[in-house]
Amino acid sequence: MLDHPEVQGPVDLIWGNDRGGLQHIDGKHPGAADRMPEMWQALKRVSDSANRTVLESGQARAVVQKDFFGEPKNWLNTFFEPGKAYDQPGGKRIGGAADSGPTSSNRLIEPNLGPSLPAAKPSQWLPFGWLPALSLELRRQQDGKPLQ
Repeated sequence: MLDHPEVQGPVDLIWGNDRGGLQHIDGKHPGAADRMPEMWQALKRVSDSANRTVLESGQARAVVQKDFFGEPKNWLNTFFEPGKAYDQPGGKRIGGAADSGPTSSNRLIEPNLGPSLPAAKPSQWLPFGWLPALSLELRRQQDGKPLQ
């Protein structure tokens, strides 16, 4: 779990899917989870609504959802570095200098992911310091290389 002074309560890290959670972060923004520990506390709240809090700094942006299948729960939907280009599987590259984050025509954030996002059990929550190791493990599994 994560703590942030501008978010009420802890922020859970869930695996999620390609639309939100660690799977989304590692799939759409490879390496961003590795850099999150050094940037997390510098983020400042830029918007707050009934269903999400958006945190930003000059280097990064995070979206914390406040609802998980109708239950009150803070969880990290996405974290990325606006303007950074991310290499995708198959050689595709997204982002770059013109990418400042979600827009109405390119939404990366959904206010409520609904039943398509599987619930994470407490045993699946991760301490913040494990993010770089988890991200590395996920990339190795995706590449088909077993962990040594």
